Amino acid sequence: MKKPKPIEFVENERGCFICTSHGRTRGGYPRLNRGGKWQHLSRWLWAECFGEIPKGYYVCHRCDNPACINPEHFFLGTPKMNTADMIAKSRDHCMGERHSQAKLNANEVREIRRLYRRGVSRLQLARKFGVKEGTIQSIVYRTSWRSVQEGAVA
Repeated sequence: MKKPKPIEFVENERGCFICTSHGRTRGGYPRLNRGGKWQHLSRWLWAECFGEIPKGYYVCHRCDNPACINPEHFFLGTPKMNTADMIAKSRDHCMGERHSQAKLNANEVREIRRLYRRGVSRLQLARKFGVKEGTIQSIVYRTSWRSVQEGAVA
């Protein structure tokens, strides 16, 4: 059996242990492969230090630093608790057009909804705005971009 890769880190001024030894997810979380399965290093460290993680729980970071692997900075939370923590700390910057992968802005979302109400098909809208038809469906049924209120398109 292959020997596990050693975990290496540097400590920053906030006491975060910034992982330098392992690759990261797109979100910046260090990950490791155990038995052919990828998992966040924070989850593996939690289990090693504190025991099993209950089903449906995340390992959250008090420091809000995804690269941190300091177990003292971790706490367990449900997805709802994690979102509430994010909002309380004003970290909800990755929603809507501020999301790094957003292809639309709020005015385009309003325009999509307006055109859809006027009978333009989802396929036509997808082609016009350069997104997938499922994206249009999520917008018109408000499963995404819920924060965008109707109003004048600027």
